[in-house]
Amino acid sequence: LTLKYDEYGYVMNTSCLNFYEFEADILRLKDCSFNSKNGFNFYEGNAKSISINNCSFNLSNDEEVLENYYDAIHIAHCTVDDFSVKGVDVKEIGDSEVPSLNILGVIMKKMSILNSNISSVGFEEVNIKEKLDIDNLKSLSYGFNGFYFPEDETSMSWDNFEGNKIHIIDNYNATHDTIAQDGFLFRKFLKFYNNLFHMYKDQGDLESANGCYVEMKDLETRRLKYLNETEGGSTYFLNYNLNRFLKYFAEYGTSPVRSVQISGWVILIFAFFYFFFYSEWDKINRKFLMEKSGALIGYFRSEQKLEDLYSDTHKEDLNTFNEFKQNLKDSKTEVPFFFMLFLKPLYWVAVIKHKFNKSLYKRIEFLQGRWVDLTSGKKFFLGTLTFLAILTYGLYLVAIRSLNSLILSINTFTTLGFGDIPVVGISRYVAILEGFLGWFLLSIFSVSLISQILQN
Repeated sequence: LTLKYDEYGYVMNTSCLNFYEFEADILRLKDCSFNSKNGFNFYEGNAKSISINNCSFNLSNDEEVLENYYDAIHIAHCTVDDFSVKGVDVKEIGDSEVPSLNILGVIMKKMSILNSNISSVGFEEVNIKEKLDIDNLKSLSYGFNGFYFPEDETSMSWDNFEGNKIHIIDNYNATHDTIAQDGFLFRKFLKFYNNLFHMYKDQGDLESANGCYVEMKDLETRRLKYLNETEGGSTYFLNYNLNRFLKYFAEYGTSPVRSVQISGWVILIFAFFYFFFYSEWDKINRKFLMEKSGALIGYFRSEQKLEDLYSDTHKEDLNTFNEFKQNLKDSKTEVPFFFMLFLKPLYWVAVIKHKFNKSLYKRIEFLQGRWVDLTSGKKFFLGTLTFLAILTYGLYLVAIRSLNSLILSINTFTTLGFGDIPVVGISRYVAILEGFLGWFLLSIFSVSLISQILQN
């Protein structure tokens, strides 16, 4: 080979490098474009430092490549103190399943793979002694078979691996049916995920720890599904479906916010149901609407005024106030004097309220007689006003019913309790069901929230 170097000792513009039983202190590649089937291969050698920067690897897809399974970057059976890849772009063409970056049986002190686009990465029997950095590495799959790394000095966020890109053996990722069916492979996958999870947790990287934990629990769920389908039994059935529910409700306890969002939708769904059923809080039902409609019909058919209609509706209240006033007058000399100081204002506040409402109805009086005695023009005008007034009142009743339904649903879901349930019929049993559901979901939310707080 005739190699070209730049002033800093970097190999430049090289299309193929193949080293066998090669020893070097420093091997640095920069701005190289590897277009041949061999790419960069380093076998049974020793090097203190291998650095590959801003290189492009373009594999051809001819039969010779597929037959001989060459790799873009292949380091096998050697010892390297410091291996770094940065700004590398590997585009693999064809159906070859061999990794574009393949490291086999290598002992390294330090390894760094940063800001690179490599279609697939494979590590087999690789032991990183001191430090490992992987960041912003775009790859479709990662093979980790016998991969050992220093947990305290490893930095590789879960963003690089999420999406079930990890392979442990035979190019199977965690979603493959074989992993769920084979207990040995399942436990091998679980162990690797667990090591990553505890590494992220110890490093304080809660986001990566949660992402890793979710995929680990997904693997467990697939295993439970297989056991439920093959062995049956209530234990596997309940465990499998509980895992499915926890995945949906709180991402296996890693997302308290998601559980709050779902709880909010549950509250709104139950509130929508309660809207169509009678409640003691607002007493709005068919009888209530018929009474109001009957009073309005009587108003249009007679010469009765709105002021009189209001007085008739609140006649019982006014009688109660007058009886209270007379009782105060009769007992004036028979009770302590300070009774009058507190009780008389109570009476006047109630009376003033009714007098104000009565005066208001008197001012808005618009019929001035019976409907049948009005002219056509006045009927059209007053009919339009009446329609708008009824529509406004209807919207007011809808708002009151909606608010009461929402408060009832929140009260029931959070199991705050209100003595007797203020709904009747089937809605009473639905309220009890919502109370149980709220207790169950809020318990999971509490555990999820506490778990995240403790991890922080």
